[in-house]
Amino acid sequence: MIGYTADYDGELAPAAEIEELAWLDNSDRGRVSAASLLVFDKLYGTNTAEESRE
Repeated sequence: MIGYTADYDGELAPAAEIEELAWLDNSDRGRVSAASLLVFDKLYGTNTAEESRE
């Protein structure tokens, strides 16, 4: 997984193959991919990627 940052002026909106924009946190673990669970584990200090996908 690769993350990017950039300066942006304007309103973010989904387009092309992007269906939805959402701000996610640790309570959204059931909505994200396995790769995202690994990132969440690092961000939130958890180690439950395997358990969250069940």
